[in-house]
Amino acid sequence: MATIYCNECHNDNHKDFDVRNKLPGDVQLENQKMRLLFDEHSGFLKTVTMKNMGKPIQCAINFGAYRSAQFHSGAYLFKTDPDHANAEKDVLDQYTDIKILITSGPIASDVTVIYGPFLAHTVRIYNTKTDLDQAVYIENDVDFEPPPKNRETELFMRLVTDIENGDIPEFYSDLNGFQFQKRVKVSQIGIEGNYFPITTAAFIQDDRLRLTLLTNHAQGSASLEPGQLEVMLDRRTLYDDYRGMGEGVVDSRLTRHRFWLLLETKSSIQATSSDPEPAKEKKDHQEEAYSVLSLFGNHLSNGLNYPANIYFVERDDDVPVKINRAVTLLRHSFPCDFHLLTLRTQTEVNLPLFPSKNALLVIQRQGYDCHLSKIDNNCTKFRGLEKQLFQEVLIQNITQSSLTGLHEKVKVEKISDMSIEPMEVRTFVLRF
Repeated sequence: MATIYCNECHNDNHKDFDVRNKLPGDVQLENQKMRLLFDEHSGFLKTVTMKNMGKPIQCAINFGAYRSAQFHSGAYLFKTDPDHANAEKDVLDQYTDIKILITSGPIASDVTVIYGPFLAHTVRIYNTKTDLDQAVYIENDVDFEPPPKNRETELFMRLVTDIENGDIPEFYSDLNGFQFQKRVKVSQIGIEGNYFPITTAAFIQDDRLRLTLLTNHAQGSASLEPGQLEVMLDRRTLYDDYRGMGEGVVDSRLTRHRFWLLLETKSSIQATSSDPEPAKEKKDHQEEAYSVLSLFGNHLSNGLNYPANIYFVERDDDVPVKINRAVTLLRHSFPCDFHLLTLRTQTEVNLPLFPSKNALLVIQRQGYDCHLSKIDNNCTKFRGLEKQLFQEVLIQNITQSSLTGLHEKVKVEKISDMSIEPMEVRTFVLRF
């Protein structure tokens, strides 16, 4: 049974939970892989201790907002107000009634802090005895309330760490979830010029540690100071930016933002002989190497952006429903770096409302960084697409096609024809 620590939650109706008063002092969450420390007053994360390292890592979460420049920041443009000496403002100081709710359960534990109707911020860790225990789940519910409240406000969440990502800070942003581009701060172009779009992830790193922030939808991100990474959450601008919309952004609604926060150690480079040259070459190669997520980061990102569908079945006592605990569709699992983008039935050419005996299979082989901390998954080697791929269905033949499946290329006769290199996307037509 879960235990809830809350000073405002005592009610006789809470029979399924053990409700207790919150003790004074900083809040701590812990599992087998990490320990999190939260500020007693704000309820925000302060430090993370990875138990395999033993040393606390500064990883403070803050919320703030930029003042919008009137007539220059709107639906299409982002620009801070140049009339104020400080571009940022504290949007949480107007909410004095802060509620902190702590939940401790056998599977997950979390801290939720509520700032009025404006922000509900949750940080959760899991205790599943799997690799999921080394990641931190973050969820933000943001409601700007009806206008004119919080006008000219560009809300962001900022991570403040002790990662040394350069005196001139740099971070990596993804491009449509496929690859990453290094971004270096240019002071001359202001805050707005150093904000970049991210689709699935952004990270900062040094030679010992990487901090990755995975998101479930496209947002803006920046690293404006050493050790910092921030992401834009929501915006409200009263005035038009003269880019065709004809009005500001004032119709904000309650939105939910979901993230995974991942701290990963990087393996050191060691020379294989007494000659220092091999170590130097390895270091140069590492600096020039293309930066991508770790294998675990890919798995978390896929789960965040492609969540499993949950269906509710209406139970009929007269007709018992037999539900299997697990269903195996494939005879052999795909390798860990394979991502099944889609498997859909194609329609008949002459009867578009009817299904054909063909299916379109699109597979992406995701690249990953081998220098980051490993996970415990048992990865299998690629066996190739074979006629006995599915458990209950026999495939007659397999043909490689164009990405959209419109133009068929070559018929797959042997496993060697199925080679998929990292970062590639391949499409195959399966005929049953």
